Amino acid sequence: MAVPEFDAAPLHGQVFDFEVENQLDIQRRDDDMAEGRSTDLCRFFFSPQGCAKGSRCQYRHARNDRLIVCKHWLRGLCKKDEFCEYLHEFDLSKMPECYFFSKFGECSNTECMYRHIDPEKKRNECPYFARGFCKHGPKCRHRHVKKVACANYLAGFCKDGPECVFGHARFETPRADGDDDPGGIDRFGFGRPKGPAPKIIFRDNVATAAAAVRA
Repeated sequence: MAVPEFDAAPLHGQVFDFEVENQLDIQRRDDDMAEGRSTDLCRFFFSPQGCAKGSRCQYRHARNDRLIVCKHWLRGLCKKDEFCEYLHEFDLSKMPECYFFSKFGECSNTECMYRHIDPEKKRNECPYFARGFCKHGPKCRHRHVKKVACANYLAGFCKDGPECVFGHARFETPRADGDDDPGGIDRFGFGRPKGPAPKIIFRDNVATAAAAVRA
């Protein structure tokens, strides 16, 4: 059977869709493997020469994602437009970090639209503690994450307290409107009962208390 002959059209300079997708996949992998921890983009990465530091650069090597909303755009002052390395759309999950909360540990603005990030969560997780033991203990500069919940604490009480090797979950009780009492939540995260403390019945007074209840 004769095979039909086709004219081989010149393909020089032609780019196919799958080639573009492959290149984007490579770029995404490079972005994911970038070791830069800063939210700022590397200005040398976009230059024709590229960044000489490669994966050792402290700044981000990424083209396709903008992680933080532009604080100047929020005020209508950004002049970079589409060339800005920050996001030009309102996204609460990508708002910049609140200066006052990061600097002083608190923010008095109840309607603050910036992110309040716990300083403890900024530290990297300790790989040795995650494997079971860290020789630096509480003096370790990395974060010790207790991923397994303490069964005794969940049941109501753990005798080891803060020294327990398991996690003690904290539960915050929402305050009622007008309740300005800072003592409404105890150090364990549970709400304190209001009013007088309940009367303690000792063992010697059990019979008297039972008779009073029957009466």
